[in-house]
Amino acid sequence: MYQHTQYGYWHLLLIAGGVLMFIVSQDLPPEERVGTPFLIAGGVILVVISLAFQHLTIRDEGDVLAVRFGPLPLFGITIRYADIESFERGKTSILEGWGMHWGPRHGWTINIWGFDCVVIRLKGRSPIRLGTDDPEGLCNLLQMKLLLVRPHEQTPFPA
Repeated sequence: MYQHTQYGYWHLLLIAGGVLMFIVSQDLPPEERVGTPFLIAGGVILVVISLAFQHLTIRDEGDVLAVRFGPLPLFGITIRYADIESFERGKTSILEGWGMHWGPRHGWTINIWGFDCVVIRLKGRSPIRLGTDDPEGLCNLLQMKLLLVRPHEQTPFPA
């Protein structure tokens, strides 16, 4: 069984922003406190989002690969091994950023920190770029799983 968690640090900026919004909301003069509920709500939203993007866990769950941000599991996907056509190690750029988003050039990018990734090409769908600080371990898992799913085919593992 494969499970790997990578930790990111961007959530610290979100927490700092949320705390700053709480401080500003309490430091407003009485005549300007009309905006206090919006500042508090904004601060809560930033803190909740920070809890959703502290780490990225990639886990083998039998016939699917589960990809989840956490510790608050609001965002994630599952990828069926049977739907994978090929995969390869890759790199993301600073322009592709971090988080979970789709772009017309590269398809889905799911990344928490760093630039190493594994590009997974799916049947009839956009590719998925999974950011990881363990690309070799993830490629080994995918190679093994694709051999189990399609034992008669040559595994599309890059040389």
